[in-house]
Amino acid sequence: MGEIRFDPYTGEPIAPKETATPQTPKAPEAPQTPAPAPKKKGKKGGLIAGIIAALVVVGGIFAFTKFFNNPTPYKRIKKAAENAFVQDEMTEQFNEVKDIMGDGTYAADGTFDVGGQKVKVEIDTDKGDLSAKISAVGLSGAAYMDDKTITVDASALGLGILGYDYASDKADKADSYIGSAVGTQNLQAIDTLLKMFHAAAGMDEERREEIQDLIDEKCESLEYKELERRDEDINFSFYECDGYSTTVSGEFLADLLDDVSEKAFGKSLTDLSDEFASLSGSAGEATGILSQLKEMDDVELTFYIDDDEMLRKVDIKASTDSQNIDSTLTLEDEEIPWHDMTFKDNNSDFYIAWDTEKFGDTTTYDLVVFDYERMRIDYGGGNLDFTLLDTNGDAFLGGTLENGEDEVTVNLHDLPDENMNGKIVISDDSNVAKAPAAKDILNMSQSDFEQLAEIISRLMYGL
Repeated sequence: MGEIRFDPYTGEPIAPKETATPQTPKAPEAPQTPAPAPKKKGKKGGLIAGIIAALVVVGGIFAFTKFFNNPTPYKRIKKAAENAFVQDEMTEQFNEVKDIMGDGTYAADGTFDVGGQKVKVEIDTDKGDLSAKISAVGLSGAAYMDDKTITVDASALGLGILGYDYASDKADKADSYIGSAVGTQNLQAIDTLLKMFHAAAGMDEERREEIQDLIDEKCESLEYKELERRDEDINFSFYECDGYSTTVSGEFLADLLDDVSEKAFGKSLTDLSDEFASLSGSAGEATGILSQLKEMDDVELTFYIDDDEMLRKVDIKASTDSQNIDSTLTLEDEEIPWHDMTFKDNNSDFYIAWDTEKFGDTTTYDLVVFDYERMRIDYGGGNLDFTLLDTNGDAFLGGTLENGEDEVTVNLHDLPDENMNGKIVISDDSNVAKAPAAKDILNMSQSDFEQLAEIISRLMYGL
């Protein structure tokens, strides 16, 4: 037994340590797979889900930022053009007209004073269908149009109610008096014109957007070359600009017009041109403007965009058999580029300029064509006065534009005859009247038609 030791602070004895008895070591046991630890809900699983969600969000933000920071050349050019042609107070006033007429449903009522005689015109339209009434010198008449027929009520003039079905096939009218006199091909061409008019009058915002989407898709498919950054002298102001150039072929322009016409009128411009050819006696020949476009040499377009993402300049170059085309469009105003804009033919002195100047509370806009002022608009305090001028600087049409509640009023003065003036009120209060039963003009006999022609002749010449 060992010596007993005492704690120096308490005086208590300290128990001696026991000596461990040596033991024979056991044989090693086979290793066992430990039981899995219970999962902690909302910890590891939530962390992984959070990481994935964060990656998706960050990736989405990156893709979003990349798209807008590095748009395609066409998208950048289009956006720069929108920035350059941003609206001002004057153009905002015209938006009221666009808002009223944009859906294809509106009314336009006009009253005119012609040499002391009152003339009244009322037009109601709804997606291309329309009814119109006119009254003057104690007489009145009406006209109606839907997607199949056009009707004229001239009973007050002794002509009765006449109708024309422009949607039907005219092959069975070849033996009628008018069919044989005018020709079925010409009748079909007239039908096409009336169908186009109905489609254009009924064009709403949705169809316009579809046409714009089509144009965007076509222009996006062009090849664009990025140019070196450089300073551009725009009317003695220098802008550091990015440049993009592209080449447009005549074939591309012809195809674009074909597709736009198809979207707008239901027929390509090629088909429409073939139908119109009969009116000019050129049936079977190449279709005028389209064939010329397809044969046209390539046009090189170069766009210059400044650091504020404003379109500042467009160069247009092409060569033909007779001349070299070299023109430039410049947009010069610092804040609203189109306020000072010039289109110039670099091979001659010809130019078109749009100038804007501010005098007190009034802003004046001038359209100048080759040194001749052609239009002037004075805008201030919500009042808009416009004047169209001839090459001598004399006014031949003037007026004011006034916005009201759900309507716009156009007051006309400076008409070609100084004894004429008028007022047109455009509103969304449209009520298209239904056409009365009518006599089909294509079923008229020769004697009926000659009687009709005689009455019209007397009316025209005051006999």
